[in-house]
Amino acid sequence: MVHLALTGNIASGKSAVASLLAARGATIIDADVLARAAVAAGTDGHFRIVEQFGSDVLAPDGSIDRAALRRIVFSDASARDALNQIVHPAVGRLREAELTQARTNGDRVVISDIPLLFELGLEHAFDGVILVDAPTDLRLARLMRDRGLTDAESRAMIDAQWPSDRKRLGATWVIDNDGSRDQLAVRVAELWRAVQTMTASVPPTPSEYTVSNIPADLRYTKEHEFVKTTADAGVVAIGITDYAQGELGDIVYVELPKVGATFGEHEVFGTVEAVKAVSELFMPVAGEIVEINPRLDGEPALINTDPYGNGWMIKVRIAAGADAGLLSSEQYGAQLGE
Repeated sequence: MVHLALTGNIASGKSAVASLLAARGATIIDADVLARAAVAAGTDGHFRIVEQFGSDVLAPDGSIDRAALRRIVFSDASARDALNQIVHPAVGRLREAELTQARTNGDRVVISDIPLLFELGLEHAFDGVILVDAPTDLRLARLMRDRGLTDAESRAMIDAQWPSDRKRLGATWVIDNDGSRDQLAVRVAELWRAVQTMTASVPPTPSEYTVSNIPADLRYTKEHEFVKTTADAGVVAIGITDYAQGELGDIVYVELPKVGATFGEHEVFGTVEAVKAVSELFMPVAGEIVEINPRLDGEPALINTDPYGNGWMIKVRIAAGADAGLLSSEQYGAQLGE
């Protein structure tokens, strides 16, 4: 299976490209659909958004009024960051579940539609990146025409994202959507031929990488994140989790908290800065940090090659009762059906 990312700044026409790729047989994992599910009524995401922004962001039926929330976050960077802290971890977990299902189904080309791919530092987690682009003036006109936004509102939404010139440098393919629908279809067809070439060259997964051969001291969470047991009962070593896993590029800096800090499950506990990306580090378990890996100060790239050996980042004493959800390799394999 080839897993690609599809991204593009607002009003670039990314959704149109996604539709054309789906028509050719690609499985699309839509971040916008996942984001809606992550904050649906009754979810933790819904509760946290109301707690953070108040009842003014609720629609009459109790769902999140996305337009009202958008007006807040696109004019306030700190509010936007707070929203991202709520939504993106949940979306990441939902995406992993969709990806697991795609593998089970035997899908050959899976494309994750992620608008803020580069802003989140996720571009290195895929086999390739498709960027849809269009001139700023054209995108501005589309926002005002199609969404009924003012010039100021449209510019605020455009300014909230990285400029496309910066993203073009990190893209595997760029589709310029500055012409007709027919021209766009031709460009997508050319891209699809390149993707098909990739799938033909991808070998089956070797048997030595199956779950049964992973070291016995590695434990799994139900959300597909991993920790490694230590000689100290109740203490686990944490390397790079799902949210910032390998292939980040040349890692230049790792920022970690101090010993004694406590974090809940899926809370941000640090960052990894690479040459082309900055990624947040999320806790796979709840607990207290009891040790920091001193080698990372002089050799930060270590976590990219050996995250659960010498490259572990922190050791955490798991909060009482929190370790009940950790799975052995056999249990994890049974969960995946492999």
